[in-house]
Amino acid sequence: MAFDLLHANKLAAATRLLEAIGADRLSRARAERVDAIIAYRLLGNIADTPQQALAAFARAIEIDSNDVESLLGSGWITLQQDLPGEAERRFRRALSLLAGDAQPWNRFRVRLGLGSIREQHGELPDALTFYHEAVAIGEQQARSAPGDTSWRRALSIAYEKAGDARAAQGSLAEALDAYRSALALVDRLQQFEPGRPTWQHPMPGLSIKIGSVLAARADRPAALVAYADALALAQPLAQPPARSDPGNRLWQGVVATCHEKIGDVRFAMNASAEALAAYRTAIGIRQDLAQSAPGHIAAQRDLAGALTKAGDVLLARGEPAAALSSYNDAFAITNRLVDPPPTIPPGCATWQRPLRRSALLRPLRATTWPR
Repeated sequence: MAFDLLHANKLAAATRLLEAIGADRLSRARAERVDAIIAYRLLGNIADTPQQALAAFARAIEIDSNDVESLLGSGWITLQQDLPGEAERRFRRALSLLAGDAQPWNRFRVRLGLGSIREQHGELPDALTFYHEAVAIGEQQARSAPGDTSWRRALSIAYEKAGDARAAQGSLAEALDAYRSALALVDRLQQFEPGRPTWQHPMPGLSIKIGSVLAARADRPAALVAYADALALAQPLAQPPARSDPGNRLWQGVVATCHEKIGDVRFAMNASAEALAAYRTAIGIRQDLAQSAPGHIAAQRDLAGALTKAGDVLLARGEPAAALSSYNDAFAITNRLVDPPPTIPPGCATWQRPLRRSALLRPLRATTWPR
């Protein structure tokens, strides 16, 4: 009955039923407490808020402290809440209960979780050990069940995480291989089920990461191709009629990032006109996003960053007055960010970069620029 309600997308009714099942089974024989654990797990998975999910998983763990799925589910939530110590405690407990080849999905999940925590702590070799173990599990499962698309998607995530750690290490060739493996998997899934968001959404980000690695290797023409691919993938996701939708805003931000990345490469190739055009396109998008959400710090920060990059190009082109105007626009934004909000660390370089640029040019104003 609960599954029927879930399939009908009647979450509130399913939640009430599962709560009743959990309470009822707890009052019965121990053998029937398995039903209560399952009910609380399901409640955790469909909960509206992290707090509700944690409460449901906690009830399951209270019944059985060795319930691996609840340990992992609550571990991922605490990790998303920026509580890596508590998340690791839960993951380590789950890992100790996962012996042999049973429960491949849980063995995979726990290694991704532990790898993410090690990566956050800067312990990249340990992170890579967990990621490579996750890749091995995913590859085995993908081979044994070639029609199971969920394992192919999971494997692409493991490849991507390994690529992130490799890139952070400076192992760019290995990072590139990992990102390309992840993208190839998702691309095949997209071809199998065109238009499915689960397969569409990871592709622009992976293409951006590939472009960034290629740019770091000074392979700028290939980086431009990767960024253009990312832009082509992201633009359809950012189109009307849902431009005000939060998810759509995210994709507009991705489109702006693609233009900025293209501008970065063009600037490095001394193609200043093309770089400036790309930055101005990004600025236009970011201005719309910042104006529609004036309290959104990331949107304001990203706009200031794009304005600063445009100022850098204008400065290099020998246009100090235009550069100063762009820097001052960035300065006005960052000045608002570093002053009132108490949550922004004083002296944060991210906010101060446009301030330094503006201060450098302020004495020049409309005077001649030294050549």
